[in-house]
Amino acid sequence: MQLEDVMNTMKLGPNGALVYCMEFLENNFEWLLASLKRLTKEKYIIVDFPGQVELYTHHNSVKTIIQRLEKEAGYRLCAVNLVRVPLIDM
Repeated sequence: MQLEDVMNTMKLGPNGALVYCMEFLENNFEWLLASLKRLTKEKYIIVDFPGQVELYTHHNSVKTIIQRLEKEAGYRLCAVNLVRVPLIDM
């Protein structure tokens, strides 16, 4: 299921659907972990958190997921905030 599917099915806006998805992953952590293990044997993964950063800094689901990935699976995680800056001709 993708974000648009959640928005349509649950009648949520983009932010509400993202919160729903975060909570879904937290509540289905074993599925998430098994899926990640099938993807790679590496201990480093990159996760893109779309939308507003406040969704992830003011909600505990992502924090809980990251802590469990580190503790239970041995993944090494760090946060990176990428900002696109338009080029200016000089």
